[in-house]
Amino acid sequence: MNLTKIALPIVTIGLLSGCKVSDKAPGVWYGVAFDNATGSYSEVAMFITELGETRISTTAGFYLAGPGFFDGDIIYNLPLSNYGSTDFTSINYDTQLLVTGEFTDASVSLEVKDEDEVVQNLDLIRSTDAIATQAQYAGSWYANPHAPDPAYTWLIDEDGNIGGNDELGCLYSGKVTASDTINVAELNLVISECVYEGAYHGIMSLFLSPDSDRIGIFYNYSNLENIFVNGLEKIL
Repeated sequence: MNLTKIALPIVTIGLLSGCKVSDKAPGVWYGVAFDNATGSYSEVAMFITELGETRISTTAGFYLAGPGFFDGDIIYNLPLSNYGSTDFTSINYDTQLLVTGEFTDASVSLEVKDEDEVVQNLDLIRSTDAIATQAQYAGSWYANPHAPDPAYTWLIDEDGNIGGNDELGCLYSGKVTASDTINVAELNLVISECVYEGAYHGIMSLFLSPDSDRIGIFYNYSNLENIFVNGLEKIL
């Protein structure tokens, strides 16, 4: 999926410890999203950690993030989104979205509501991609890797330490920590030297293109102000 930039507060992660997380939920989910306002479809990806942190991204630029509070198999609140924002990277606190739906072992259908109105319908299936090891995240990763000057570059070492920069002059430092049980890694970043500077928390997931020799990583990270989503690529 070719998605764009987002951001979730580290402070909210402390709320996760009291959540009930269905063991059916953690992992990577892919599918389609139907927007009720426009009548259009887009691709959607959902990532849920073992602690229940949930992040949803569509190719139409609709993003949600936050502690996924569960009642059995049902998600019932994601506090951070860019829904209704004039800047798709900005968190909009004027609108709170409710997300409901029941998980099976392999699929889930979700409704995203703004008060009583359903704004998105999501139908997803669980990814069967192999779990990425810590070593697989190591390497040089690029946005637009075939361009003479890639939009930005991340370098990740064998321990998951991240360094990088982009065309806006932003500097990146942080760490990715792989999971032993799901293809969703923890991502902590600090951005400096640009308008987006600050501490960010999120997820990263590694995927292989079945039709080529390319390998990619997808990320979704946020803080209290911004939310960023994108994919980076490495040529093997």
